[in-house]
Amino acid sequence: MSIRPHSACWFEILLPVAYSAHVTSNLARTGAVELEVRPHQTDLMHLPRLSDDITQYRELNNRYGRYWARGSLRFASFILPPQEVLKNALARISIWSREADPIIADLQALDEERARLHLLHSVFSNIHNNKVDLNILINAGPVLTSRIIVWPDSGPAPIDTALLTLETYVDELNAEFVVLAVDSLVPLQNQLSDINGRLVSLPGWLNGNFYDASQQLSNRLKQLEYLMLQRYAQLDDLYDDNNLSDVLGDVASLEWCIHYVGSLEPASELFVWITGWTSSSKEKIRQSFIDEDIPSLIHFPPPPKGANVPQILHNPWWSKPFEVFTRALGIPSSTEVDPSSSLVLIVPLLFGYMFGDVGQGVLLIAAGFYLIKRWQLAPLLIACGISAVLFGFLFGSVFSREDLLPALWLHPLDEPLTILFVPLIFAIFLLALGQLLNAVEYFWRGNISVWLRVDAGFLIFYLGLAWSLLTVQVQELMLLGVFWFLLGKFSTRPTLLGFFIAVGSLLEDALRLLVNTVSFSRVGAFCLAHAGLSSALLTLVNATDSVFISVLIMIIANLLIVLLEGLVVSIQTTRLVLFEFFNWFLQGQGRVFKPLPLPPLIIKRRAS
Repeated sequence: MSIRPHSACWFEILLPVAYSAHVTSNLARTGAVELEVRPHQTDLMHLPRLSDDITQYRELNNRYGRYWARGSLRFASFILPPQEVLKNALARISIWSREADPIIADLQALDEERARLHLLHSVFSNIHNNKVDLNILINAGPVLTSRIIVWPDSGPAPIDTALLTLETYVDELNAEFVVLAVDSLVPLQNQLSDINGRLVSLPGWLNGNFYDASQQLSNRLKQLEYLMLQRYAQLDDLYDDNNLSDVLGDVASLEWCIHYVGSLEPASELFVWITGWTSSSKEKIRQSFIDEDIPSLIHFPPPPKGANVPQILHNPWWSKPFEVFTRALGIPSSTEVDPSSSLVLIVPLLFGYMFGDVGQGVLLIAAGFYLIKRWQLAPLLIACGISAVLFGFLFGSVFSREDLLPALWLHPLDEPLTILFVPLIFAIFLLALGQLLNAVEYFWRGNISVWLRVDAGFLIFYLGLAWSLLTVQVQELMLLGVFWFLLGKFSTRPTLLGFFIAVGSLLEDALRLLVNTVSFSRVGAFCLAHAGLSSALLTLVNATDSVFISVLIMIIANLLIVLLEGLVVSIQTTRLVLFEFFNWFLQGQGRVFKPLPLPPLIIKRRAS
């Protein structure tokens, strides 16, 4: 655990151009690399412009991609430059397509027949009139013909002139087996097109009644499945025979680079620089190149002058969910404190004080565990629920009832002044902590003397002012802080104007700190509001003599309290943390570390 963000490490890798796509995709798989071209470079190698062949490849991928997806992707045995990767891919695909196109055409025809017969089978299976001889009806021409008509469930019947009509319903569609005049087929087809309907012809080999036809269709469907499996097996063999796994694997890696990397820095005609940031260790990056046996030079120099170094928050699992508050103001810079770990106590304490109830807290905990795999902020719900349970025991409240458990501390409505006063004491310690964290930041920047000369006096003034509310015997501490702050501020600009600036700064900061402190009174106010709402609920329950109605009111009211008041309390907790506590030390001026997205899954390169 560290309260200081870690700065990403700058790396520079020199390697042959042919390895660029391979290496960048491997770096991306670590999830710990962000690429950035050195800022002084202008003559860049733009990957999208490497070859016009990429457009032709993408067109082929749109056409054949569904068949290629059945095979695996591998890095090729021999690394080639990007231009040659594309030319090799187009050549291989051309060879493959000459043999694959007839198989694909046959496969598509089989697939179309399967879809048509599957619909016929569904229709026939739902027609229970087995007195019709299909052999006679199907071959009734040349004046008459038989068809299946299918149209949406919401539409009306498209035909009322058929000589024979058998209706059914299948897959949310209306369907009819009809015998009609051949001359009416064209008008019927136009009518069906207007209502998104279909006209399905019947195969001439059907005979017998509808039950017999269903069996014949079922047998043919099984035969089609077998034939399609044969065609797919032939395509799989062609895929392997033409080494498309190697070719397409390298092209997939190159396409990913074109989309996510974009540009690289050329070192010469044959070599390229890959530069950027990593959150991983230097040894791990080096080892990845050793394991892959990639010819390269790697070093980790200081970042380029003027570079904006990405910052990485390093928090243990139990404080990671609380980073959401820190990130709301932006990533802390290298000289700013990451307060995420301190929020593990601060946020639940604020929430639980305003929402103290054992039963309602248990509901929050249960909801948190239910959402733990669906929502990354569910641990916050669990932590706040535990705090609500603890304060519920202190306040003696269970599902808004205060007559079931004795209060380990007090009932809020019995001592409202105490309830309002305690959050102010908490605010004093919290805001003082904020100023101490500001001192840590001054130390990291090498300006701790400035803080000791000026801001330390302001902290003494604040603590003295807060304590003087309880006793007048320590007002000297407050006055000491005033003189300390004014003297330190005046020393930075020892003029009459500097004196007035010092006084103005003191008044401004004191007023701001006073407003921040008083803002925490809302914590007590919401605690009283929660208790008042619970009291009103009990009054409503006691007003009815029906046990059933009383239980119903308790269930509905408690659910509404958990949903509505829980939301309001969450908003107030967030506001106090972001605008009262963070206000004294966190600016969020750091740069977010954005690692490369994961590339397509490609099997490691085989030994050559």
